[in-house]
Amino acid sequence: MLEAGALCTWPSNPLVKDSKRRPVVIVSPLYGQRQTAQVVPLTSDLRSEGSLLRVKISATTQTGLEQDSLALCEQTTCILVSLLSEPFGKIPTVLLMEIRRACAFALGLTPNQLRID
Repeated sequence: MLEAGALCTWPSNPLVKDSKRRPVVIVSPLYGQRQTAQVVPLTSDLRSEGSLLRVKISATTQTGLEQDSLALCEQTTCILVSLLSEPFGKIPTVLLMEIRRACAFALGLTPNQLRID
């Protein structure tokens, strides 16, 4: 079942020259008949580890990743749920929260900007 924190793959895009099947983590809640999901793509290139916009996800049996990866939180995108593969793993809730915080930071959102007075 697709849910926030699930790891899936998205298809390659024939319109993008270097596009390939890539693992993504679902960051939006999926409810009702929602047809789209907000996802964050992953990369196995760890050279930018330590960036405020990158969150490391370890390769474990729970995540199902074959190698340690970074969540590219500045590249959050929306994709049709029907294009995502079945989940192959799941990240811990604490890591999902860290990714969501990095996504909010990438959008320039601070706790004060999220508060409604």
